Formats: sequence, C-alpha cells, structure tokens
Amino acid sequence: KAIYTGVKGLKLTVNPFLGHYNLAKAPAVRSDILTYGVDLEAEYKMLNDKLTLTGKSKLQGASLLTSGVPTLNYGKFDFDVNAKYKYDVNEKFNVTPETAAHLGLNTLQGILSGVELVLTPKVSAEYKPTDTLTLKGSVEAPVKFKTVGTEFKYTDTQVKTSLNLKYEWK
Repeated sequence: KAIYTGVKGLKLTVNPFLGHYNLAKAPAVRSDILTYGVDLEAEYKMLNDKLTLTGKSKLQGASLLTSGVPTLNYGKFDFDVNAKYKYDVNEKFNVTPETAAHLGLNTLQGILSGVELVLTPKVSAEYKPTDTLTLKGSVEAPVKFKTVGTEFKYTDTQVKTSLNLKYEWK
C-alpha cells in the first residue's frame, strides 16, 4: 500500500492485491482461482476543509485456471466520486449538501456483461442548540440505472431519511 500526502489537502492511496485459491488438487485435474487488482483512492479538502472531493476505484479481475480447459477471465471495475460541502449557517446549525455517483462495470472474457450507475443527491443538517443536545437529519435519493437484458435503463429511485437525537448527560 502506498499513500501520498505531499500536497496540502490531498491524499492519494494505491493498494494492489493478489490472491490465489486452490479449488481442486487431483493428479489428473487441477483447478485454481487467481484474483488480482488495485484499489485507488483520492481525497482533496479545500476551503478550510469545508469542501471535500473524493474519488475511488477498484479494478479487479479473477481467472479460473483449470487443467485442460481454456482460462476463464472475469473483471469488475467500480468507480465512485463524491462532492460534499459543509455550510455553517451559524455556530449551532450547519447544512451539508452532497452528491455521489457510482459506476460499476462487469466483464466476462473481455466483453462488457453488465453496467450499473447510481446517482445520489443528499442533504444533511445538524443543529446543536446546547452543548448537551444534538439533532441530526438527512435525506437522500439514489437514482439507479443498470443493464437489463441487452438494454441499459432506469430501474428505480428510493428516498432515504434519517433523524437522530443525541443527549449527553454532564
């Protein structure tokens, strides 16, 4: 794993991986799965850490190696981006709009076999009327698209809400 933090507010991470699994070990037939790939992450904070931009990707593959059979290769590629801004209305109340996008691609033998796209707008708020009471809430609405058969199309939208009340005894 390698992490770079040489620029103020920027953090880059690279994490390669490799795995081997022996499925069957017989004198006549041997079957193994080889997994490989890399996780990439980037985070950049600016405007006094109020605005955060992040990007992540996971590029991974798997190969089925069986004696006497052509190798079967599978790939999965995930890409995520996010932008979030924390706006302080006053010292007790802040609002954080955020947007995220996820793109997932699957391949089999080098041919694209599936696509998924999720776009998620979100807004959250926090109110701290006293030093012992905190109210938090959020609303998000993921909009999903994916391959259905041979067609890429809209599948659904959900609305997710949360409300949290925290009181600390002092």
